[in-house]
Amino acid sequence: MRPLAALLCGGWLGLVAAATALAQSETNFAITGIRRLPDNQAELRWTGDTARWYVVERATNLLVGAGFWPCQAVPLFVGPFPFTLTVTDTPPVLASTFYRLRRTDPLGTCHHEFIAFGTPNDDVIVQYGCDGNDLLYAETSGGNDRIEQYGGDGIDTMTAVSGTGDDFVHQDGGRGDDILYLESGDGKKNIVQIGGEGDDTMEITGGHGGGVIEQSAGAGNDTMTARGGKEDDTIRMQGGESTDTLTYDITAGSDLVTLDGGPGDDALTINKCGHANFTIRDQGGNVLFQMGSGGSQITVSNVEHGQVIGDGGEVLYEW
Repeated sequence: MRPLAALLCGGWLGLVAAATALAQSETNFAITGIRRLPDNQAELRWTGDTARWYVVERATNLLVGAGFWPCQAVPLFVGPFPFTLTVTDTPPVLASTFYRLRRTDPLGTCHHEFIAFGTPNDDVIVQYGCDGNDLLYAETSGGNDRIEQYGGDGIDTMTAVSGTGDDFVHQDGGRGDDILYLESGDGKKNIVQIGGEGDDTMEITGGHGGGVIEQSAGAGNDTMTARGGKEDDTIRMQGGESTDTLTYDITAGSDLVTLDGGPGDDALTINKCGHANFTIRDQGGNVLFQMGSGGSQITVSNVEHGQVIGDGGEVLYEW
Protein backbone atom coordinates (compact mmCIF):
# COMPACT_ATOMS: atom_id res chain seq x y z
CA MET A 1 0.00 0.00 0.00
CA ARG A 2 1.15 3.53 -0.72
CA PRO A 3 1.03 6.11 2.11
CA LEU A 4 -2.46 7.38 2.71
CA ALA A 5 -3.59 10.37 1.84
CA ALA A 6 -4.31 14.85 3.68
CA LEU A 7 -3.66 18.40 4.05
CA LEU A 8 -4.06 19.53 7.63
CA CYS A 9 -2.79 23.10 7.19
CA GLY A 10 -3.11 23.60 10.93
CA GLY A 11 -6.57 22.08 11.10
CA TRP A 12 -8.58 18.89 11.21
CA LEU A 13 -10.28 18.71 7.82
CA GLY A 14 -12.05 16.12 5.67
CA LEU A 15 -9.72 13.24 4.90
CA VAL A 16 -9.17 11.27 1.71
CA ALA A 17 -7.18 8.05 1.47
CA ALA A 18 -5.68 6.30 -1.55
CA ALA A 19 -4.49 2.70 -1.36
CA THR A 20 -4.02 -0.42 -3.42
CA ALA A 21 -6.54 -3.26 -3.29
CA LEU A 22 -7.49 -4.35 0.22
CA ALA A 23 -7.89 -7.93 1.39
CA GLN A 24 -11.60 -7.39 2.03
CA SER A 25 -14.77 -6.23 0.31
CA GLU A 26 -14.62 -2.52 -0.54
CA THR A 27 -18.25 -2.16 0.58
CA ASN A 28 -17.06 -2.72 4.15
CA PHE A 29 -14.11 -0.33 3.85
CA ALA A 30 -14.23 2.00 6.86
CA ILE A 31 -11.88 4.23 8.82
CA THR A 32 -11.49 2.86 12.36
CA GLY A 33 -9.14 5.39 13.94
CA ILE A 34 -7.74 8.89 13.55
CA ARG A 35 -4.98 10.27 15.77
CA ARG A 36 -2.91 13.45 15.78
CA LEU A 37 0.88 13.49 15.48
CA PRO A 38 3.19 15.97 17.32
CA ASP A 39 4.11 17.81 14.09
CA ASN A 40 0.46 18.74 13.41
CA GLN A 41 -0.12 15.83 11.06
CA ALA A 42 -2.56 12.98 11.47
CA GLU A 43 -2.58 9.24 11.00
CA LEU A 44 -5.47 6.92 10.25
CA ARG A 45 -6.17 3.22 9.88
CA TRP A 46 -9.07 1.13 8.57
CA THR A 47 -10.82 -2.21 8.88
CA GLY A 48 -8.82 -5.08 7.43
CA ASP A 49 -5.48 -3.47 8.37
CA THR A 50 -5.90 -2.49 12.03
CA ALA A 51 -2.28 -3.21 12.94
CA ARG A 52 -0.81 -0.30 10.93
CA TRP A 53 -1.27 3.47 10.84
CA TYR A 54 -0.89 5.63 7.70
CA VAL A 55 0.02 9.30 7.52
CA VAL A 56 -2.71 11.59 6.17
CA GLU A 57 -1.54 13.88 3.34
CA ARG A 58 -4.51 15.65 1.70
CA ALA A 59 -8.20 16.48 2.01
CA THR A 60 -11.15 16.55 -0.38
CA ASN A 61 -14.49 18.40 -0.22
CA LEU A 62 -17.22 16.52 -2.06
CA LEU A 63 -19.75 19.31 -1.50
CA VAL A 64 -18.02 21.49 -4.11
CA GLY A 65 -16.48 18.73 -6.22
CA ALA A 66 -13.07 17.13 -6.22
CA GLY A 67 -10.19 19.23 -4.95
CA PHE A 68 -8.49 20.30 -1.76
CA TRP A 69 -9.75 22.20 1.24
CA PRO A 70 -7.79 25.44 1.63
CA CYS A 71 -6.35 26.34 4.98
CA GLN A 72 -9.13 27.77 7.15
CA ALA A 73 -8.76 31.18 8.78
CA VAL A 74 -11.76 30.77 11.08
CA PRO A 75 -11.14 29.31 14.55
CA LEU A 76 -13.60 26.45 14.10
CA PHE A 77 -14.25 24.22 11.13
CA VAL A 78 -17.42 22.15 11.55
CA GLY A 79 -19.23 19.35 9.65
CA PRO A 80 -20.89 17.05 9.12
CA PHE A 81 -19.62 16.71 5.56
CA PRO A 82 -18.66 13.72 3.40
CA PHE A 83 -15.22 12.68 2.30
CA THR A 84 -14.30 9.84 -0.03
CA LEU A 85 -11.86 6.99 0.46
CA THR A 86 -10.52 5.88 -2.94
CA VAL A 87 -9.38 2.28 -3.25
CA THR A 88 -7.14 1.93 -6.31
CA ASP A 89 -8.19 -1.24 -8.11
CA THR A 90 -9.45 -2.22 -11.56
CA PRO A 91 -11.74 -0.35 -11.87
CA PRO A 92 -11.34 2.15 -8.96
CA VAL A 93 -13.95 1.81 -6.22
CA LEU A 94 -15.24 4.67 -4.07
CA ALA A 95 -16.53 4.32 -0.52
CA SER A 96 -18.03 7.33 1.31
CA THR A 97 -18.77 8.03 4.94
CA PHE A 98 -19.57 11.00 7.23
CA TYR A 99 -17.48 12.47 10.05
CA ARG A 100 -17.55 15.70 12.02
CA LEU A 101 -14.10 17.11 12.69
CA ARG A 102 -12.92 20.34 14.33
CA ARG A 103 -9.85 22.24 13.23
CA THR A 104 -6.96 23.12 15.52
CA ASP A 105 -4.36 25.86 15.44
CA PRO A 106 -0.86 24.65 14.52
CA LEU A 107 0.73 22.88 17.47
CA GLY A 108 -2.28 23.91 19.54
CA THR A 109 -5.09 22.04 21.23
CA CYS A 110 -6.99 19.54 19.11
CA HIS A 111 -10.80 19.30 19.46
CA HIS A 112 -12.07 16.20 17.73
CA GLU A 113 -15.56 14.97 16.83
CA PHE A 114 -15.41 11.41 15.54
CA ILE A 115 -18.66 9.65 14.58
CA ALA A 116 -18.72 6.13 13.15
CA PHE A 117 -21.43 3.62 12.23
CA GLY A 118 -20.89 -0.08 11.62
CA THR A 119 -22.33 -2.39 8.97
CA PRO A 120 -24.45 -5.57 9.21
CA ASN A 121 -21.16 -7.52 9.06
CA ASP A 122 -18.34 -7.92 11.60
CA ASP A 123 -16.86 -4.47 12.27
CA VAL A 124 -13.87 -3.08 14.15
CA ILE A 125 -14.18 0.57 15.22
CA VAL A 126 -11.28 2.16 17.12
CA GLN A 127 -11.47 5.85 18.10
CA TYR A 128 -8.89 8.09 19.77
CA GLY A 129 -9.35 11.51 21.30
CA CYS A 130 -6.56 14.07 21.48
CA ASP A 131 -5.54 16.76 23.97
CA GLY A 132 -8.73 18.83 23.74
CA ASN A 133 -12.42 18.27 24.48
CA ASP A 134 -13.45 15.44 22.16
CA LEU A 135 -16.69 13.78 21.10
CA LEU A 136 -16.45 10.09 20.21
CA TYR A 137 -19.53 8.19 19.00
CA ALA A 138 -19.63 4.62 17.69
CA GLU A 139 -22.68 2.51 16.83
CA THR A 140 -22.83 -0.99 15.36
CA SER A 141 -25.73 -3.08 14.06
CA GLY A 142 -25.41 -6.77 13.10
CA GLY A 143 -22.31 -8.94 13.19
CA ASN A 144 -19.85 -9.73 15.95
CA ASP A 145 -18.25 -6.33 16.43
CA ARG A 146 -15.43 -4.69 18.35
CA ILE A 147 -15.60 -1.08 19.57
CA GLU A 148 -12.68 0.63 21.30
CA GLN A 149 -12.75 4.27 22.43
CA TYR A 150 -9.83 6.09 24.08
CA GLY A 151 -10.18 9.65 25.35
CA GLY A 152 -7.34 12.13 25.51
CA ASP A 153 -6.33 14.79 28.02
CA GLY A 154 -9.42 17.01 27.77
CA ILE A 155 -13.05 16.73 28.81
CA ASP A 156 -14.29 13.98 26.51
CA THR A 157 -17.79 12.70 25.77
CA MET A 158 -17.82 9.09 24.63
CA THR A 159 -20.84 7.04 23.49
CA ALA A 160 -20.82 3.42 22.31
CA VAL A 161 -23.97 1.58 21.16
CA SER A 162 -23.46 -2.08 20.31
CA GLY A 163 -25.77 -4.07 18.03
CA THR A 164 -27.26 -7.54 17.87
CA GLY A 165 -24.11 -9.69 17.66
CA ASP A 166 -21.65 -11.00 20.22
CA ASP A 167 -19.64 -7.81 20.70
CA PHE A 168 -16.61 -6.57 22.62
CA VAL A 169 -16.74 -2.94 23.77
CA HIS A 170 -13.95 -1.06 25.57
CA GLN A 171 -14.07 2.57 26.73
CA ASP A 172 -11.20 4.40 28.46
CA GLY A 173 -11.75 8.04 29.39
CA GLY A 174 -8.07 8.91 29.85
CA ARG A 175 -7.29 12.17 31.63
CA GLY A 176 -9.87 14.87 32.27
CA ASP A 177 -13.43 14.93 33.62
CA ASP A 178 -15.06 12.66 31.06
CA ILE A 179 -18.57 11.41 30.29
CA LEU A 180 -18.79 7.77 29.21
CA TYR A 181 -22.02 6.11 28.09
CA LEU A 182 -22.36 2.56 26.83
CA GLU A 183 -25.53 0.83 25.64
CA SER A 184 -25.55 -2.86 24.81
CA GLY A 185 -27.91 -4.60 22.37
CA ASP A 186 -28.81 -8.25 21.84
CA GLY A 187 -26.18 -10.98 21.84
CA LYS A 188 -23.56 -11.86 24.42
CA LYS A 189 -21.32 -8.94 25.29
CA ASN A 190 -17.93 -8.37 26.84
CA ILE A 191 -17.95 -4.79 28.13
CA VAL A 192 -15.15 -2.85 29.83
CA GLN A 193 -15.50 0.80 30.90
CA ILE A 194 -12.60 2.65 32.58
CA GLY A 195 -12.89 6.20 33.86
CA GLY A 196 -9.19 7.04 34.01
CA GLU A 197 -7.90 10.17 35.72
CA GLY A 198 -10.33 12.96 36.58
CA ASP A 199 -13.87 13.19 37.95
CA ASP A 200 -15.75 11.02 35.48
CA THR A 201 -19.43 10.22 34.89
CA MET A 202 -19.90 6.65 33.68
CA GLU A 203 -23.01 4.69 32.70
CA ILE A 204 -23.58 1.20 31.29
CA THR A 205 -26.91 -0.29 30.19
CA GLY A 206 -26.90 -4.02 29.42
CA GLY A 207 -28.84 -5.64 26.60
CA HIS A 208 -30.82 -8.82 26.05
CA GLY A 209 -28.07 -11.37 25.47
CA GLY A 210 -26.20 -11.55 28.76
CA GLY A 211 -22.46 -11.25 29.13
CA VAL A 212 -19.71 -9.74 31.26
CA ILE A 213 -19.81 -6.07 32.32
CA GLU A 214 -16.85 -4.43 34.09
CA GLN A 215 -16.80 -0.80 35.21
CA SER A 216 -13.70 0.69 36.85
CA ALA A 217 -13.49 4.22 38.25
CA GLY A 218 -9.77 4.98 38.19
CA ALA A 219 -8.45 8.12 39.88
CA GLY A 220 -10.76 11.02 40.77
CA ASN A 221 -14.21 11.38 42.32
CA ASP A 222 -16.31 9.37 39.91
CA THR A 223 -20.05 8.81 39.43
CA MET A 224 -20.84 5.31 38.20
CA THR A 225 -24.14 3.74 37.10
CA ALA A 226 -24.64 0.19 35.85
CA ARG A 227 -27.58 -2.02 35.01
CA GLY A 228 -27.67 -5.46 33.45
CA GLY A 229 -30.01 -6.76 30.77
CA LYS A 230 -32.79 -9.32 30.56
CA GLU A 231 -30.46 -12.34 30.61
CA ASP A 232 -27.90 -13.57 33.14
CA ASP A 233 -24.97 -11.17 33.49
CA THR A 234 -21.73 -11.06 35.43
CA ILE A 235 -21.26 -7.48 36.60
CA ARG A 236 -18.41 -5.85 38.49
CA MET A 237 -18.26 -2.21 39.57
CA GLN A 238 -14.92 -1.12 41.02
CA GLY A 239 -14.42 2.24 42.69
CA GLY A 240 -11.06 3.99 42.94
CA GLU A 241 -8.99 5.65 45.65
CA SER A 242 -11.12 8.81 45.92
CA THR A 243 -14.74 9.46 46.85
CA ASP A 244 -16.93 7.61 44.36
CA THR A 245 -20.70 7.38 43.96
CA LEU A 246 -22.03 4.05 42.69
CA THR A 247 -25.57 3.25 41.52
CA TYR A 248 -26.73 -0.23 40.55
CA ASP A 249 -30.19 -0.91 39.08
CA ILE A 250 -31.44 -4.47 39.55
CA THR A 251 -32.72 -5.96 36.28
CA ALA A 252 -34.24 -9.23 35.06
CA GLY A 253 -32.11 -12.35 34.97
CA SER A 254 -30.02 -14.12 37.57
CA ASP A 255 -26.99 -11.87 37.74
CA LEU A 256 -23.77 -12.33 39.67
CA VAL A 257 -22.88 -8.81 40.83
CA THR A 258 -19.84 -7.48 42.70
CA LEU A 259 -19.89 -3.86 43.92
CA ASP A 260 -16.55 -2.74 45.40
CA GLY A 261 -16.16 0.88 46.46
CA GLY A 262 -12.38 0.73 46.73
CA PRO A 263 -10.16 2.57 49.26
CA GLY A 264 -12.04 5.91 49.25
CA ASP A 265 -15.09 7.15 51.19
CA ASP A 266 -17.78 5.83 48.86
CA ALA A 267 -21.56 5.83 48.56
CA LEU A 268 -23.75 3.17 46.95
CA THR A 269 -27.41 3.15 45.90
CA ILE A 270 -29.13 -0.08 44.84
CA ASN A 271 -32.47 0.44 43.09
CA LYS A 272 -34.83 -2.52 43.49
CA CYS A 273 -36.71 -1.59 40.28
CA GLY A 274 -39.79 -3.75 40.89
CA HIS A 275 -37.97 -7.04 41.31
CA ALA A 276 -38.21 -9.76 43.95
CA ASN A 277 -37.70 -9.24 47.64
CA PHE A 278 -34.22 -9.92 48.94
CA THR A 279 -32.46 -11.33 51.95
CA ILE A 280 -29.35 -9.75 53.47
CA ARG A 281 -26.54 -11.48 55.30
CA ASP A 282 -22.95 -10.87 56.29
CA GLN A 283 -20.40 -12.85 54.33
CA GLY A 284 -16.85 -12.48 55.57
CA GLY A 285 -17.27 -8.77 56.30
CA ASN A 286 -19.09 -8.10 53.03
CA VAL A 287 -22.82 -7.49 52.58
CA LEU A 288 -24.58 -10.14 50.47
CA PHE A 289 -27.98 -9.49 48.87
CA GLN A 290 -29.86 -12.53 47.55
CA MET A 291 -32.78 -11.68 45.25
CA GLY A 292 -35.48 -14.32 45.80
CA SER A 293 -34.85 -18.01 45.19
CA GLY A 294 -32.25 -18.49 42.47
CA GLY A 295 -32.26 -14.80 41.56
CA SER A 296 -29.44 -12.31 41.37
CA GLN A 297 -26.71 -12.33 43.99
CA ILE A 298 -25.11 -8.99 44.89
CA THR A 299 -21.93 -8.77 46.97
CA VAL A 300 -21.00 -5.35 48.39
CA SER A 301 -17.59 -4.48 49.84
CA ASN A 302 -15.63 -1.36 50.83
CA VAL A 303 -18.70 0.90 50.77
CA GLU A 304 -19.03 3.31 53.70
CA HIS A 305 -22.52 4.64 52.91
CA GLY A 306 -25.17 2.49 51.25
CA GLN A 307 -28.90 2.30 50.72
CA VAL A 308 -31.46 0.13 48.94
CA ILE A 309 -34.33 2.07 47.33
CA GLY A 310 -37.79 0.53 46.86
CA ASP A 311 -40.20 0.91 43.98
CA GLY A 312 -41.82 3.99 45.47
CA GLY A 313 -38.55 5.74 46.28
CA GLU A 314 -38.57 4.67 49.94
CA VAL A 315 -35.38 3.57 51.68
CA LEU A 316 -35.67 -0.16 52.43
CA TYR A 317 -32.25 -0.64 53.98
CA GLU A 318 -29.24 1.53 54.69
CA TRP A 319 -25.90 1.48 56.45
